[in-house]
Amino acid sequence: MKNIGISMIGGGFMGKLHTLAIQSYPVYYYPPKANVTKECVVDIDPEIARTSRERFGFDRCATDWKELMNDDRTTAVVVATPNFLHKPIVMEAIKAGKHVFCEKPLAMNGQDAYEMYQAAKEAGVVHAVGHNNRALSAVRLMKQLIDKGALGEIYSIQMRYVQAWGMDPEAPMQWRFDASKAGTGTLGDTGSHALDIGRYLLGDYKRVTSLTKTFVKERNIAAGALLSKVPDKNQITGRQKVDVDDDIKALVEFESGVSGILWSSRFCMGHEDTLDIEVYGSMGSARFSRERPNELEFYSGKDEESVKGFRKIKMGPQHPNGELWPMADLGVGYVEQKCVEYKDFFEAIADNKPGKVATSFYDGFKVCQVIDAIAKSAQTGQWVEIDNTI
Repeated sequence: MKNIGISMIGGGFMGKLHTLAIQSYPVYYYPPKANVTKECVVDIDPEIARTSRERFGFDRCATDWKELMNDDRTTAVVVATPNFLHKPIVMEAIKAGKHVFCEKPLAMNGQDAYEMYQAAKEAGVVHAVGHNNRALSAVRLMKQLIDKGALGEIYSIQMRYVQAWGMDPEAPMQWRFDASKAGTGTLGDTGSHALDIGRYLLGDYKRVTSLTKTFVKERNIAAGALLSKVPDKNQITGRQKVDVDDDIKALVEFESGVSGILWSSRFCMGHEDTLDIEVYGSMGSARFSRERPNELEFYSGKDEESVKGFRKIKMGPQHPNGELWPMADLGVGYVEQKCVEYKDFFEAIADNKPGKVATSFYDGFKVCQVIDAIAKSAQTGQWVEIDNTI
């Protein structure tokens, strides 16, 4: 059995998710191909680093991620940091011969993402990026239905990922509202998930045109600001311009000729975290909502007229990821979908086959390419082509 010592950079919200998925791997996938030990958790804040070590069960903690690069006990690194830190950490980890699991979006732009992919490929390390929603059973079943022709010729796709957490103008400034740290706003944060699923289902994008909006132009700077919690007045130290998108709508065309719509927003009252994908073809349709993550709705044009309609398919043992639970209604949740990613990551390391990961740095690069094109189109008002020769 392969021994993997994993260390994680970032002790916050995503750190919790990654930890739960990592430690669930040998429970869901027994006997495991790899023996995974939690070595070190890193956070720039010493108190968060210490608390994360205790809470997440890592052997030790640190405040400087560079300590991991010469650590023989660390064979794989998880990068769960703000976007601007992805490239410097990943490139150093690759140079040190570490396998890398990086959160999405892979980089601040397509060029950086491509350099990260090339470096990982040349070094021969296993590389994965956290577009975990394509690991959902219903999304994978939708892919199977498309590939076997159950929907016929595909005509269109609708991709929607909308939230409401940015709506309060008193919600504080934090890195997701700052282009120097995030790259883009809702486009890269949640829109990237929808874009990845679109490419997973239908192949490469050919061109895009888009419109973006920023609704709250400035926000309070507040010490210890949390994602959407309104700070106390004594925490506020100033104001900062918001220079990323709050809302993005794009028309997309794929290399196959299929066209579609992407909508990503932080300003949709009533939506906490809504990811919807709908695909329409000549013989059928399929639609998925992560508000009901263990269901896929399928419409077949072959049904008799008297029974035509969308049928609800419950995800169970006979579907993708069916090995997780013995019956459909037990369901697959947020942690499990991340664990599916880690199964592929750990087994790619154990088998020395980087191509076994669900979503590689190449996939992350292709999403960053499209993000760049959508952002450029919003500035120019023109269609922007995607270079699929690389």
